[in-house]
Amino acid sequence: MVLILCAVFAVPLQAQPFDHHWQAAMQGGSARLPLFALMVQRPQGAAETVASLQQGQGFGHIAGQGPQRLSSGLSLSPILRYDNNINGGTPGDSILIGGLPFTIPAESRALSGVIWGADVGGSLRYSLSPKTVVDAHLSAGRAQGQGARVETKSGSVCVGQFLGGSEWLDLCLQRDIANRALSQNDQTTASLALT
Repeated sequence: MVLILCAVFAVPLQAQPFDHHWQAAMQGGSARLPLFALMVQRPQGAAETVASLQQGQGFGHIAGQGPQRLSSGLSLSPILRYDNNINGGTPGDSILIGGLPFTIPAESRALSGVIWGADVGGSLRYSLSPKTVVDAHLSAGRAQGQGARVETKSGSVCVGQFLGGSEWLDLCLQRDIANRALSQNDQTTASLALT
């Protein structure tokens, strides 16, 4: 018998205080919020940051020159995780249909375990016109484990239109595909959001 003793010490947690709202906005995940906060509060020395954020949101678009690239990127990420259904099989070894038990063949049962592989992705951000931006993302991944393979593909395109003040209208289309030995998933979604 093993006895483990743990001591827990109560340590008061305190949020990092910010002197101004714009400082808190800079910690967010969106580039739009810091831009809005800096434009409202106009702190001294923020002109370069504001100009960079404005450029990234398409405010620096040069009229008459067509779409203008704002940013692009490539990524390669490792995949290492536990998957409870690597092959897309049926969980368990039997099912009940109408009160009658049916045995699931071994080759149709879900395999679980650690999978490993890689995911490659790319992104582009363009300014289509003043205050209109389009973001495109593509990714593909392949992982394997327990003798089975998982392949994923994803793509999305979002158009953002600045409406004024702090408001944006975003239209997005996304397609996700996942292929496993015993199942395929193909999903397309569209969204329209006022943010």
